[in-house]
Amino acid sequence: MEDNQQSLLNTPLHGVQLLDTANKLPTSLKQVSNTAFTLPIDVQYSSYQKPHTQPIWQLVDQGERYLSVIQLFKTEQDYTLNIECEGTGSFAISKTAIKVNWQPQGTDFKHYLQSLGIACWLELNAVPCIHANTISYQDQAYLFIAPSRTGKSTLTTHLLGDGFQLMTDDMAAIHSLSANEYMIYPSWPKVRLWPDSANNLVGAEIDIDNTKPMKAAENSVNNQESVKFSSIECKKVHQKFAKFEINLNSSDNNFWNSKPTKLKAIYYLDRSDNLDTFCHIKQLTASHSLMMLLQNSILANAYTSMGVESQRLQSLAKLLTNIPVFNINYKSGLNYLPEVGKQLKKHITGLS
Repeated sequence: MEDNQQSLLNTPLHGVQLLDTANKLPTSLKQVSNTAFTLPIDVQYSSYQKPHTQPIWQLVDQGERYLSVIQLFKTEQDYTLNIECEGTGSFAISKTAIKVNWQPQGTDFKHYLQSLGIACWLELNAVPCIHANTISYQDQAYLFIAPSRTGKSTLTTHLLGDGFQLMTDDMAAIHSLSANEYMIYPSWPKVRLWPDSANNLVGAEIDIDNTKPMKAAENSVNNQESVKFSSIECKKVHQKFAKFEINLNSSDNNFWNSKPTKLKAIYYLDRSDNLDTFCHIKQLTASHSLMMLLQNSILANAYTSMGVESQRLQSLAKLLTNIPVFNINYKSGLNYLPEVGKQLKKHITGLS
């Protein structure tokens, strides 16, 4: 457990440097200058007891082999985000701190903190969090938003190399720098992929029941375009969930951007089986863009219960006066990704 916590404190998440309340300091003071916030965190591993009151919001996600129940409770001092999945526990979240109470068995709390826990805290501090992947290109950041299971991580992972780097997987926090500038901060250098995408992009023939890290092979789509994944390791997110976690943090690859980067544009992914071209990109209206951002919030519709809905709506509307949103309608199928990637790079280059 101590190794997990030490690793957590070594890596800022979405612009938040965690401070161990036992030591009062992060493990590396140098990292504080690259973050927007510092946040005290207290972690306790114990037998967990669920709050006895009614939740003000909940989200249930059920797959073939798993069930996730996420509930938000309001107390006098804070909010409690309750997680019941392969890991079980809670995050007591106030505007100034997070307290973790987690069961020792199952998936560790950091798996959920890096998205849901941090998102809840950031939203309370007026930083909108979107269900999106972030890539950077030539020192500018681009968000890719889409509903779950529609190809965000597959497409963004395919783009790695050739000048593209990943910054976040599954969530992006949009920090306002000024009236017209926004910053994206990186999260952990990991991406999660379904087995077919991992096999195709990384090149390893993955056994979905295997729990050991696996080295990538040399026959991936990306390797065919001179991007080497030989040092990347894969492991299952958890035993009952088919996705694999791929660690991009390696000294001999250039797939991860660890620096805060200004946001340039947002892309909404619209994958289709019935297209007569590989890819078509068009800019969305402000009203359509706002709807897409609201529909792809990381905490779904919890914001009304949290009392931040009006503030959040104003922040996103202001964002859209400065940052364009594009719809990318592209052909479904892993074999089409090389051509889609080329057209997307051409479009991004034209924005610079």
